Amino acid sequence: MLCAAGPVAADPLPSNDYQIDLFQGPLLLPIRVESLGGSYAGYAEEISGLVANAAAPAVRETHGLRHIELDLSGSFSIPLDLFDNNDFDNSGDLDAEYSDFVHVTGGVNLQVGRFGAGMIGDVSTYQVADESGVETAVVVGRYHALVAANFVEGQLCLGAGARALSMGFDTPRGDFFYVGAGPQAGVLVRPNGIPFRFGGTYRAPVSAQLLSAPASQDGLLRAGDLVLPGRVVQPWEVEVGVAVQVGPRPLNVPFRDPEDSDDWAERRVARARAERLRERERDLLLAPEGAGRSQRVADLDRREADLRAQEDAWLEREERYELGRLDDVYAALPRQRLLLLLALVASGPVERGVSFEKFLGQNQTNQSASDVIGSAGAETNFSPRFGVEAEPVENRLVVRAGSYYEPSRFGGVGRQHFTFGALLNLFTTDVFGLLPELSYGVEAGMDLAPRYQSVSATVTVFR
Repeated sequence: MLCAAGPVAADPLPSNDYQIDLFQGPLLLPIRVESLGGSYAGYAEEISGLVANAAAPAVRETHGLRHIELDLSGSFSIPLDLFDNNDFDNSGDLDAEYSDFVHVTGGVNLQVGRFGAGMIGDVSTYQVADESGVETAVVVGRYHALVAANFVEGQLCLGAGARALSMGFDTPRGDFFYVGAGPQAGVLVRPNGIPFRFGGTYRAPVSAQLLSAPASQDGLLRAGDLVLPGRVVQPWEVEVGVAVQVGPRPLNVPFRDPEDSDDWAERRVARARAERLRERERDLLLAPEGAGRSQRVADLDRREADLRAQEDAWLEREERYELGRLDDVYAALPRQRLLLLLALVASGPVERGVSFEKFLGQNQTNQSASDVIGSAGAETNFSPRFGVEAEPVENRLVVRAGSYYEPSRFGGVGRQHFTFGALLNLFTTDVFGLLPELSYGVEAGMDLAPRYQSVSATVTVFR
């Protein structure tokens, strides 16, 4: 008698003693960084630099000439399933289908003199369906909080801070949430007058712990039929890079704090006020007591108030003149340049690692749970990266291209990504006088690789 064997459900993972390897394969980064193939550690400008180099908060851009500079940024991206074969984690296994994917990023950076502080975060939300059609909602958050300072007119930037991780699962079997954080530190060298930069960052591993554990069943922590991991881990990273710029536009402009440049005016006013105070004291010593003295005090007070108002107005004019001069210097800089970027990212191993997809698919039919623990992130991986940026239409269009190698965390061969991007200047406005006059444009990026495609877009300031 012959019997046809039907689908067999795999056993769940046999232990909670494993870790989800949350290695970032496809780049989910700000659009400029992604368009340049992630090769940004040696450039590290703008809010985008916070994800690539911990020294970025203090890196002054060419237009960052004021004592206080505030920058805001945000974008979103959507992976495209153009060929119905999306393999997000490059495992070679297409059983789990990623859908309704949205990636949002936003950040802020504040610079005061030679100091800077910035925060940037990104959140990815998507649905994962197994072979039976059961869906799991996933929310993954990655965050950076950094402080930094620059020295020797901006030629050396040092920074440190933390990166944090959150991961939440909303499944028919239950909901659970992991959080964790780890330190990071970075450096950028940008010699003034030389079109070259070098930078690097070390990020310690982030081990996210389960906030509230469900009740143990048979000695195992479960969410429904899923055996939960002990931790969710971002592996340690070392990221190094160089930037070279060809063309008449300078790459490294000295930063001289305008607060220091008008010190002479403030010292001159301070000396004049101190001298008037001494004269006032001598004058009042000679003034007779009574109504005459009171009148003299009132006269001196009015005179001092008038003189202080004139001095304050003069200081304000001097400040406006200096800022206008700096703006003119920046506007006069040539825009033609070819920016070349190279970087290398090393990602450390994760002990007893399991890929996120294998974790969710531990109960899929025809999938064995044996040998799953330790199948992801067993070795250190390396990702070389390259990017190029140019401005073919001056003050109107910036184009970018890049490429990066996504290593496999499963012991196999990785895949090569090709990235593209553009920034188009659309209009200039001061929003009815409410804001400084700035140019605004649309920025877009694309990431193409075997079994993976994504597009990103945002509205941003064109500089």
